[in-house]
Amino acid sequence: MANDALVYNSQVYYSGTEEEFNSISRPVYDLSVNELRRLYRIKYEQHPDIVEPIGDQSCTSEGAERRTCRVCGRVVEQTAPPKAHNYGEWNVIEEATCTAMGTRERTCLDCGYAEKAKYGPVHDYEWEVVKEPTCDRYGTSKGVCKVCGNTTKVYPSALGHDYGERVKVAPTCTQDGYYISSCSRCTSKNTRPSGEFATGHTSGEWVIEQEPTCQEFGKKSRYCTVCGGRLETSIIYAIPCDYGDWEITTKPTCTEDGEKQRICKNCGKIDKAVVKATGHSYSDWEYSEPDIEKRCEADSYRTKTCSGCGDVIKEELTAQGHQFSDWYSNKQFENQEEECELERECRVCKKTEHKTFSHEWVETIFDEPTCERKGFGTKFCRMCYKRESFDIPAYGHDYIKAIDSQEATCTESGYYHVVCSRCHSESAELIPALGHDFTEMTIVKKPTCTSGGNGIHECKRCGMVEEVELLEADHTPVTERNIQPTCTKDGLKGKKHCSVCNEVIDEGKVIPKLAHSYGSWRLEKQPTTSKTGLRSRECTRCGYLDIEVIPKIRYDISSAKITLSHTKYTYTGKAKKPAITVIFSGKKLKANTDYTVKYSNNIAAGQAKVTITGKGGYKGTVVKYFKILPAKQKIKAVTPLANSFAVTWTKDSGVTGYQVMYSTKSVFSDGKSAYVTKNTSVKKTIKGQKAKKTYYVKVRSYKNVGNSKYYGSWSATQKVKTK
Repeated sequence: MANDALVYNSQVYYSGTEEEFNSISRPVYDLSVNELRRLYRIKYEQHPDIVEPIGDQSCTSEGAERRTCRVCGRVVEQTAPPKAHNYGEWNVIEEATCTAMGTRERTCLDCGYAEKAKYGPVHDYEWEVVKEPTCDRYGTSKGVCKVCGNTTKVYPSALGHDYGERVKVAPTCTQDGYYISSCSRCTSKNTRPSGEFATGHTSGEWVIEQEPTCQEFGKKSRYCTVCGGRLETSIIYAIPCDYGDWEITTKPTCTEDGEKQRICKNCGKIDKAVVKATGHSYSDWEYSEPDIEKRCEADSYRTKTCSGCGDVIKEELTAQGHQFSDWYSNKQFENQEEECELERECRVCKKTEHKTFSHEWVETIFDEPTCERKGFGTKFCRMCYKRESFDIPAYGHDYIKAIDSQEATCTESGYYHVVCSRCHSESAELIPALGHDFTEMTIVKKPTCTSGGNGIHECKRCGMVEEVELLEADHTPVTERNIQPTCTKDGLKGKKHCSVCNEVIDEGKVIPKLAHSYGSWRLEKQPTTSKTGLRSRECTRCGYLDIEVIPKIRYDISSAKITLSHTKYTYTGKAKKPAITVIFSGKKLKANTDYTVKYSNNIAAGQAKVTITGKGGYKGTVVKYFKILPAKQKIKAVTPLANSFAVTWTKDSGVTGYQVMYSTKSVFSDGKSAYVTKNTSVKKTIKGQKAKKTYYVKVRSYKNVGNSKYYGSWSATQKVKTK
């Protein structure tokens, strides 16, 4: 960079462009951090040069120029490229014709260099209008060269509509107002709003269009009083029928419904309804087993008969069992043993049953017991009334405290006398020792977290003093100040230690170190298509410098301008390889350095393919196509026949088929074509022609490519006269 730039007052003045300045290779990895920072602060500024020629410069040779900077006075002498030629007018050397190109020449007015170029061919067309252009469709004109008979077509543009004066149309009930104009050439009309909105309908009175009857609805409508259009239609509900009295037409039975009807007095409509069945009228139940007792124990049935239709209902009866009374005794209690003997009777058939039960006793006390003597009483069964006597156990003594006693002390037991509350008998009981009742402890030696202590307390009753050993005390925790994390070290919070013995009580929680807080990227080295670049960024907390390599630049070749030297060839049996020109952003790229080229399908007639793939500083793929037309056809023979002729030509196995054109004119202005769709057929007979008439014939090959036909050149024209 030192050879191309001058560092002056912290500014860089560079003689090239800014892109060239940014692409200068700088060995960044050999620089220190401070040098990198200084390199980033260098700014680009191009020298404002004054350019003056200092040597001879012509169209064919380079010259020299001196560039002097207006700011710093820097002087650079360098080579100046040759000047462009100063050409005069074109002079025609050889005139162009319909079938051959001409030659023209122009001369440089400074150095005399002569440049020759081809031009043409030039046709002298006579034009015929095939279809006149209309307002909205293009026309067609056909031109025939007066010299060679070549034909061409042009398509004059559509004329466009010729709208006349606009006429205002007033708004109606439903349509806005508008202006309308008509084309003077066609039926097209042009409309545009006038700004007057539709007036809306004016509703009239209801008009009855159909009167309602008993059977059908009526109809009424309302119409607009301005335009007469129908606005809405509504129905008129049918009137109800005026029916007479009901008449029974079918009499109902016990099981089947009957029917009745009534008739409308206006329309004669018959309304029918169902008369519900009367239902059966049954007699009382008649039992198959008249003995009631047997019905309690065995199944039977019963029936009843309808007096109207004689229908009989039979109902099976399941035995329900006896309906017994409560149990009772018919014997005296003296005759009852350990259990009661009872009986019960069925309320329906009077059948009796017998069964034994346990006694249900009711007790009566005759002599109450005392503390030491038992009592007695009697009991009787409430079911069979049997009576028995029984003994009652003695209560036992109920002692209470007496006056004569001795109090218990802290260390010795006491005693007291007791008397029964019922019989006043006496007894003595022992009182356990009370134990000491100490005062609050007095600390003699305070315990710490590393050693125990001691204290004393005194009994409130007997005055005894007791010494007590105290266990070690708990630690006194202190929370340490939190340590904040940095980019390079973890932090810590919640750590605790004892303020007395400094023992760590809680290790605390580690706070993970922070990620670097980088500023914006600084470009240290601009990447190119051949070299990587470099950029850096600095942590705003700790100053750490992060350096990153920027990959080489690879431009997408698909955005380049790619041209082929030829887009059309004639088949020769050899591979066709048109030269490729690739221009990217005004720069011509080099083959095999910036891109590679691959040709395919480039021998046979048809569509050939060129694949251009980026290389080095360029990427992507572009596909181009060019045509290989069939070879020029040759007519072998033209044979005259009666009212026809036969044409034979050279076989071409690389094509799809052949086109035979014939005409009574040598320029083929009214030529007709016949197609042969098989490439193996090399003969065509043209029938239905005039006798003794001269025809001109030519043949060409074609190949189908997709939806297109690629035609080869016409053969030389042959002449034949029919028989």
